Amino acid sequence: MKVAGVPPAGRRTEFVGLLEDARRLIASRPGTDGSHKSLAAELRISPARVGDLLREDFYLELTDRGGKLFSAPRLRKAVTGFSASLERALLWLQREKLLIDRAVTTEAVLFGYWPKNPKAQFDTGLVRDAIADGKSTARLEHERLAKINVELWTLPWGPFADRGEEDSNKSGFLIGYARDLIKAVDPWASVTPQYKSLTQILDLPTRDRKKGLAVGVGVCETLYRKFQGLEFVSWPLLEFPIVCLLVSRSEINKEYSFDDLISGKISGGEVRLAAIDNDIGHAVLTSLLGGQRKINEELSAGLPEEVAEELKGKASEVPLALFADGIAAVHAFAELKRAGLNPKVVPQDSQSPDFSFSLGLMLRKEDKDLFPLLTEAQQQVLGLEWRLEHHIINFLDDVESWARQFGEELHDWPTEQPIVSISCKKIRKYIASFYEEAKAERTIVKIKKIKEERGSKIVNLLIGCT
Repeated sequence: MKVAGVPPAGRRTEFVGLLEDARRLIASRPGTDGSHKSLAAELRISPARVGDLLREDFYLELTDRGGKLFSAPRLRKAVTGFSASLERALLWLQREKLLIDRAVTTEAVLFGYWPKNPKAQFDTGLVRDAIADGKSTARLEHERLAKINVELWTLPWGPFADRGEEDSNKSGFLIGYARDLIKAVDPWASVTPQYKSLTQILDLPTRDRKKGLAVGVGVCETLYRKFQGLEFVSWPLLEFPIVCLLVSRSEINKEYSFDDLISGKISGGEVRLAAIDNDIGHAVLTSLLGGQRKINEELSAGLPEEVAEELKGKASEVPLALFADGIAAVHAFAELKRAGLNPKVVPQDSQSPDFSFSLGLMLRKEDKDLFPLLTEAQQQVLGLEWRLEHHIINFLDDVESWARQFGEELHDWPTEQPIVSISCKKIRKYIASFYEEAKAERTIVKIKKIKEERGSKIVNLLIGCT
């Protein structure tokens, strides 16, 4: 193998310059730096290897301490591994548009790192085969990562439990919408729903070379979760307000306001506070109360239907105020009424709730290269009126099917406390950010018309439109 016309260190010097360009590019991104570790994570090689590549005095080690050339198997292993690292780096540089010169190849760069002592060994069949093996390994990894193999990690939470259909036209809203966004990025992606606990979803792994990508679906976006290294592509269609549910073994005659209860102004002797562990209501209460007032009851329920069972055991003559998402609150409200208890909903301002959260796709910050792609995919999906109509209808049908199980128990649910809000103002602003105002207005008219035509009495009770 010959690298004609190229000085031994020529392509190496150019390659090192490209790595320095890569470090500067990475350092320019928010929340990152140009360290060996951050560069290694992007290139998917070890930090130690990055350090070697940037050292002027580094050459590939192919001899033992006595200066004797490695045996053929050991030589092949060393060359294969180093070639794979170079090929991974070059593929990343190409993807980021930093590498343009076609002469900067794995073979040419490797030649620059080849030690002087066994130089004659470079142009041999063994070395050529080892380089080919290393390049092949790196390219197979690159192809697997380029094609998104995705697991959608979600909770079987109320109306959003998946129907088990591969076709997004037949799937439930949550999985169907997420699948559409993934498929807009990679039409050939393998997308598989996986039910997980909330704790597992919040401990979402980064992208794995063999297992692919895990995406959290339907988890509320909060500052704390973003602080923990999670990022969100939120859906502008829906908002989920926190609901306050009062529970007592005796009738609750006194009127309470949502603000007085959530602020902790009411003493624990008069009203106890409760939240589901790791739920959005738990996060809100903890942040607001600080050290002034404690949460009296932290529920461990993993599913909405389990919330009522825990509340039954904790109910007493002293009212218990549960702050939770509306789906868990509805389950608990209906089951507690059936059990002869006295649940009472204390509503927020339905037109402008102070505590309302968006859902979306959730990934780890390390997989940030997918965020602009998923954001653009969402614009494509919501920019087509027929696709928007499909997802709205799917959502309404899911809620309708789920709510039927509660029957008469929801007749006392207050009309001023929807569990989901379709924020027309927010949707209008979102659509107008990438399409003309007229299209945004048509979108709002379409959504209101669908809800009016398709929404049953119980759906219109539980879903607000502001």
